[in-house]
Amino acid sequence: VEKHQKSPRDTMFKLEPNIAKPLGNMRVARLTRAVLTKRFSDIVDRGSPVMANRVMAYTKTMLNFAVERGWIKDNPIATVTRKTTGGYESSRSVTLSFDEIGEFFKVLSTLTPRMAWSLYFCLLTGCRVSEAMWCLENKTLHLPEARAKTRAHTFPSTPHIRAVLKLAPKPPKWRQDITAALRERQLHYTPH
Repeated sequence: VEKHQKSPRDTMFKLEPNIAKPLGNMRVARLTRAVLTKRFSDIVDRGSPVMANRVMAYTKTMLNFAVERGWIKDNPIATVTRKTTGGYESSRSVTLSFDEIGEFFKVLSTLTPRMAWSLYFCLLTGCRVSEAMWCLENKTLHLPEARAKTRAHTFPSTPHIRAVLKLAPKPPKWRQDITAALRERQLHYTPH
C-alpha cells in the first residue's frame, strides 16, 4: 500500500499510534468492525474527530488492499463512514488579526530556528508546512505537482520572500514535529 500513498510517512504517523500500537500483535484476520470502530471512537473521545476520520480512511484502504491480495476475505469496515466515525468535517476559514500575528511571532521565538523559519515561510506565502519545508530544503519557490496537494504552482517572489528562502536554515526532518510543537502551545489555528 505504501508505494500508492502520496505521503506514506504521514499515513504511518497516523496508523502507528492509533491502530498498530493499541491493537498490538492482533492478526489482521481477527480484526472486527467492533474492534476497529472502538479504536475510532477512542480517537474521537480524546477530542480528535478529524484524526478519527483519517485513521478510518487509511485503515479502510489498508484492509481493501488485504482483500485484493487474498489475505482476508472481507473488509470489516467497508461500509463504515465518517458519519459514524468522526462526523462530517467543515473547512475552516481563519484569518489572523494583527494581534494574532503578533502572538504568532512570540510563539516563533519559542521554537527551534528550523521550525520558526518554516512557519514564517508559511505565514508569508500561505502554503502548507510540508510545502514550506520542501521549498526551504530545495531553495525554490516552485512547487512541483508531486509535492503539492492539488497542482504545481509557484509562490510569489517578493524581495522579502526571496531573502527568507536564502537565509533560512534547512527545515526539520518531520512536518509532524512542527505541528506537534504548535499543538503544545494550544493555538486555535493550524499553520496552513
